[in-house]
Amino acid sequence: MMLLSALALLACTAMTSARSSNIINGVDVDHPGKYPWQGSMQRSDGFHMCGCSLIDRNWVITASHCTEGQKAQRLRVGFGFHDLGKRFGQPKIYKVSEIIMHEEYKKGSGFLPNDIALLRINEDIEYNDYVQPIVMATTADYSPTDSECVISGWGRIKTGGMFSMPDILQETNTNIISQEACVQAWGSYVPKDGRVVCIKTGKATSCQGDSGGPLVCRKSGDSAFLLIGATSWGPVDCNVNSPAGYASVPYYLDWIQNKMSTYVPGEDECEDLKDICSDYREGELSLYCPDFSTGVQTFCCKTCKPYLT
Repeated sequence: MMLLSALALLACTAMTSARSSNIINGVDVDHPGKYPWQGSMQRSDGFHMCGCSLIDRNWVITASHCTEGQKAQRLRVGFGFHDLGKRFGQPKIYKVSEIIMHEEYKKGSGFLPNDIALLRINEDIEYNDYVQPIVMATTADYSPTDSECVISGWGRIKTGGMFSMPDILQETNTNIISQEACVQAWGSYVPKDGRVVCIKTGKATSCQGDSGGPLVCRKSGDSAFLLIGATSWGPVDCNVNSPAGYASVPYYLDWIQNKMSTYVPGEDECEDLKDICSDYREGELSLYCPDFSTGVQTFCCKTCKPYLT
């Protein structure tokens, strides 16, 4: 059986390593703002790591494997992007104040079980022609005969037999396949309770760099897409002839809504402005933070909090 890989933005050093995904055999999105919920999860230095989806002014959905081992202070999300070079659209970067990974991530049956996460943004994300939230679906019942489904992202693309990373957002149509067909391909890697939605067309698929990004669908005759899934895993070589798995948003809808409705801002809501706090040593923070004249408190409220008197 072909080996599986997470579609995270990590270097593939072995066949079982985590990987990021891009769209294989997709096309450039033809105009900025076509998928206004599409976000880019980035490191603080601007490096694209994973995809994500905007569901509310302060909330973003992605995959847990994209956030594993990460600190909120070092993550950013960008919306309004058409190209990563920031030439088109109305791109804006926001700081992540808290990462909420599923409590049962990697626990249970299947490959990367419960691979879903929320990112909390502590300032309102600005809505405009290029940035809009997407409504979460309540069912994943979208068949190829009566529905249109699309995946999008800045993941790896294959050109002339070589992998490369695109600058322009990529898209491709796809089909949700039955759980039985997915199990036939991947066996016990696929849980049997509906928490994973599988896609396959035999023509295109997601790849490394697309992780956490959206699978959206709409019924024939409907104008609005709904969010069905977050890119989770697929064949390590991004083979279009094997299904790829997405964390099912309908399955996790209660978990998502509960986390959003019961959220209480914590220490992480106090931003480490300008990322300067890491420049101070422990002894310096304990000395400078109580002194309002240094200005350190203004920039490092979270880091300084334990030392305030």
